[in-house]
Amino acid sequence: VLTSRLRKNSEKLMKTLDELNQSGKGKVWFAGRGTAPEWQMKREMLSQCYTTKWRDIPLARLG
Repeated sequence: VLTSRLRKNSEKLMKTLDELNQSGKGKVWFAGRGTAPEWQMKREMLSQCYTTKWRDIPLARLG
């Protein structure tokens, strides 16, 4: 009984996803698929991040 109910719900879900995706491929997907960004950050002006690690901070000594 539970299995047949789950199967019906799964079929309804797949039908709904198919209908939503008719307007264009990949409009809706499962979270487990992840995302593929179409852009990437430009890194030519990226700072050197001197304060992200203690060993990278310059040390000044007096005397």
